[in-house]
Amino acid sequence: MNSKLPKTLFIVFAVVGIYYVVMRSVEVGFTHDESITYTMAKGEKGWLLTANNHWLNTASSFLFARVFGYSEWALRLPNVLAYFLFVGFVYRVFVESEKGNKLSFVLTPFLILNPYLIQYFSLCRGYGLGIAFFTGFLYFFQKLIKSSRKGIQWFVILGLLSIYSNYSFIIPVTSFMLVLVFRFLRDKCLRANSWYILGFALCLVPAVVNINYLSSNGHLMFGGEDNVISSSLISVFDNIFTGRYHGAHYYTLFAFFMISLYSLFFRGRKGIQFYFSLAILLLLLIPIFSFYTLEIKFAKERAALYWIVIISIVFKFYIDKLRKLNFRALIILVISVVSLLGFIERWNFNYLDENKVEADVPQMLEDLNNKYSTANNKYTMSIDWIFEPTINYYRETKQYHWLAPVTRKSINNKADFFYFKGDTKGPNCSNILNDFSQSNTRLYSNCVLEMN
Repeated sequence: MNSKLPKTLFIVFAVVGIYYVVMRSVEVGFTHDESITYTMAKGEKGWLLTANNHWLNTASSFLFARVFGYSEWALRLPNVLAYFLFVGFVYRVFVESEKGNKLSFVLTPFLILNPYLIQYFSLCRGYGLGIAFFTGFLYFFQKLIKSSRKGIQWFVILGLLSIYSNYSFIIPVTSFMLVLVFRFLRDKCLRANSWYILGFALCLVPAVVNINYLSSNGHLMFGGEDNVISSSLISVFDNIFTGRYHGAHYYTLFAFFMISLYSLFFRGRKGIQFYFSLAILLLLLIPIFSFYTLEIKFAKERAALYWIVIISIVFKFYIDKLRKLNFRALIILVISVVSLLGFIERWNFNYLDENKVEADVPQMLEDLNNKYSTANNKYTMSIDWIFEPTINYYRETKQYHWLAPVTRKSINNKADFFYFKGDTKGPNCSNILNDFSQSNTRLYSNCVLEMN
């Protein structure tokens, strides 16, 4: 294989990914949870003790807003910049590998252009930060398995940054940390690294205390309650491929992942493969322990964000053992190509998949602003609860002074406007102003307003 081909193709993939992430950060409307981050970034404390406060994400948004203002792209900038870091670590792991098989570069589209994963780098949610730091964390994990002192400080720092970017990463980071401690015990070098391990444990305490508080007060509402396979793994694979590429490729990916794990557990009993296998085992066991002891539900869709990275590295280990292009390598190539096709199919600059219902909020408000911006009165709007923080975000940042703050209280039949999801009908005395097909939402006006 031409030695320049992997690097050239990687650069092409990276440039496409960077363009996509940057443009979405500017074009896609703000979402419910991002708008809550905005309220915290501007100094309001009401949401600080909720699951929406991802500490590092909130802090970085606060700092960037002080410099660049409160526009969508400015608040999202920390996560956008994290994509550059993510691309850098993917390059180090899959393209610049010292002893790896050159074929492993075919996995890079599965990561840097993954249609589910890449969308989170354009959001002010902390997931982009967490993915980037977690990928670097795994990069240094591999280096530490090979050399017990090489990069441990970065391993600890990146692990903690990942956790405090978004608590979704606490279980995978803890799993790999415990495995590294085991490796140090086996090689009798734990004492030499004890200060780093202790520092990590102490820095983890605030996160554990906060998660326990959130769980005790019912803030961790989302997740599965069946088992780690059906609640986490199945939903993870369900989110990797969607649309026309969902069916056969979904089962191909799941089957190949299980075969790869079998290879690691029963054939890779030494070196990085062995320790990686142990970490994956812990990653499956710790959620079970947390569910039955702390009543923390099993992670669902967004667990895909760290599983995609882990799965890719598992596939890389599998490829590294290959000495020629054979059937197994072709399966991985097919998976990467399908991922690339999935990215092309889901290419859009309008919405986040799971928040599509909010996609038309900016346009709805702009349409009303064009008609009522010169009015002397403050108009009121009754809404479905999910739109509250997003509408208030645009009302404040776009200076829509004609609109009064909206609340998530029950429907107010005396409001001037009503904005509901498509399955919610407006009051009897209301007229449809606009149907938004993309988000399946509808804007109504009060009959009394129309008569005036």
